[in-house]
Amino acid sequence: MDIFFSLLQFVPSIWRYIRRWWSFTRPAGNILGPMIDNKKVLRIFIKDFYVHNNTLEEPKLISQEGDVFQFNPNIDKVFAEVEVQGVSLLGNLLGQIGKREKIKIMKMSEGYSLWDTDFFILGAQALKCREFYELMDNCGYSMDEHRITDRDFNQTIEREELYGYGLIIKAEKDGVGNDKKKYGILLGGFGTLGTEAAVYYFCKNIALIEKHVGKHCFSLIVRARIHSGAQSVKMIKEYPLKIYDGTDRICPNCGNRLRKEQKIYSKGLRRNDPIVESDISSKSIKDIYSRPVSASGYGFATKSTNIKQHLSKVPEVALINIKFICDDCGYIDER
Repeated sequence: MDIFFSLLQFVPSIWRYIRRWWSFTRPAGNILGPMIDNKKVLRIFIKDFYVHNNTLEEPKLISQEGDVFQFNPNIDKVFAEVEVQGVSLLGNLLGQIGKREKIKIMKMSEGYSLWDTDFFILGAQALKCREFYELMDNCGYSMDEHRITDRDFNQTIEREELYGYGLIIKAEKDGVGNDKKKYGILLGGFGTLGTEAAVYYFCKNIALIEKHVGKHCFSLIVRARIHSGAQSVKMIKEYPLKIYDGTDRICPNCGNRLRKEQKIYSKGLRRNDPIVESDISSKSIKDIYSRPVSASGYGFATKSTNIKQHLSKVPEVALINIKFICDDCGYIDER
């Protein structure tokens, strides 16, 4: 009997463990996948800053401890505070789900050409980040020093002045030879607030993200109020959470594949010709531009001239409309 009551004491602890595993450890593991394997190297890339000519004779760096300020010569590399804090949050997240070995903090100046492991990137506008958008598959958004771009529609995302904007992107890259796919997660934004907001949202809401995306790659935009800080961060509902399965986008409502539909509204060769709509849902824009146009300008025929030759001659010769449509629940993403 005493043994029975002794065992009962462990029931609350076991229940708490199971509940935490279900609500946090399991969904976080689905998002990160092989990135948390302790047998594999996981790199975290952060931007390093070079301090030019910081010598004993001409020190450039000053540290503060309380009210005391001190020159610090002979230090030639420093890191941004927001990214150091981001590494701290990521380290806590990884430790909670069991990833405690083979984690490497990498300076971008030394790791810009390294893509052979799973990785995190803190930041969104560095050279490493721009290569991320081009090299990795399934990046729905991208960012440079001027704008956020929706890569499906090649359109600029509108921003409000009172917010700091950030990107959270999980993307993949095919392995070389016998290597398996490599996964990368980018957490960054405009200024320090955008990066801080992206890291904070990812680390604190990873289970919520998993409810929508499961194990898939995804891209989303978040923002935080400038006067309220990173903890005010929210996902922007006006711009869709993009979920990918291979090269296909997934409906965020029902999980089925989205059908991509493209239409081109083209003017004829004469300036007063009407606009003609052509359905090219199964064709690429590159293919359409290489197809011949009828001499009359109505639709596509078999003449030797093509649209590309006349783009410079006829104003507004082509307007492309793109939609992503879910045939099951009716979801539409259109610009």
